[in-house]
Amino acid sequence: MQRFVTGLTALFLLFSGQAMAQVDLDSAPGEAHIKLSLPYAKVQVNGEDWEDTEFAKNGKLLIVRGLDRSISNELILEASEDGYDSVVIQIGSKKEFRKKRKKRVVSFIAKKSAKFKKTVKKERPKQAEKPAAAKKPVPKGKIIAPLKTPIQKKDDMIKKAPGKDAFKKKMKPTPTPGGAPK
Repeated sequence: MQRFVTGLTALFLLFSGQAMAQVDLDSAPGEAHIKLSLPYAKVQVNGEDWEDTEFAKNGKLLIVRGLDRSISNELILEASEDGYDSVVIQIGSKKEFRKKRKKRVVSFIAKKSAKFKKTVKKERPKQAEKPAAAKKPVPKGKIIAPLKTPIQKKDDMIKKAPGKDAFKKKMKPTPTPGGAPK
């Protein structure tokens, strides 16, 4: 009888633990894995700066943790380099989060990608030119700019190296002590 009671208690605890785990999975926070076109970015979630982030693969993969899966999240990514527009990513519902299990750890991950585009430069309006009367007249007979020395030609400035033949001495064959040259 005692074996039956302990077996029944063990089964009860086993099934109650699974039911509690199921409740925890529904309220578990999610993660967003975002592939970036530029390394590193500043993250805002629903208009607030988000600190629970991690970078992998030399800053090209952004991992945002602690997202509430029960509401839709809006992620705003600002590039770390100047000259690029910010990117807005929407994660709508629980359906976008996929369940991943590593041993006993269960996590919910939404995978997205973000491509930063260069900002379009606005043309500045041209400023009105100043009237010609504002220029000072140049008095006659005065030197405006100093005289320039004549420009040397490029060939005159480069010293030419002697040719290959200048280093070779024409050597006459020397007679060998036996008479005829070899």
